[in-house]
Amino acid sequence: MKIIEYVIEIILLLFSIYIISINLIILILWLIRRKPVASMAPLFGGILCCVIILIQPIHIVKHYWWIPIIIDPSNYGIVYSIIYSLYHMRSRR
Repeated sequence: MKIIEYVIEIILLLFSIYIISINLIILILWLIRRKPVASMAPLFGGILCCVIILIQPIHIVKHYWWIPIIIDPSNYGIVYSIIYSLYHMRSRR
């Protein structure tokens, strides 16, 4: 039964790494072309990878659950958008 858990976790981890890689490629294309490019699944890769790290049985690795959030480049755009929106909402008052 443990082998099935490990196989499922490895498959999901590889899928989340794939999504994070696609988001990174989208960011690089945007930086090169300067044309708007949208990701179909922002935050999904980083959050999925965090969940997989938290549910896996190796306890030493669980302390590093936050690393995929930093690596996933789609998070930067979302954080920037939230800060930008909050700033402009506050300045209109």
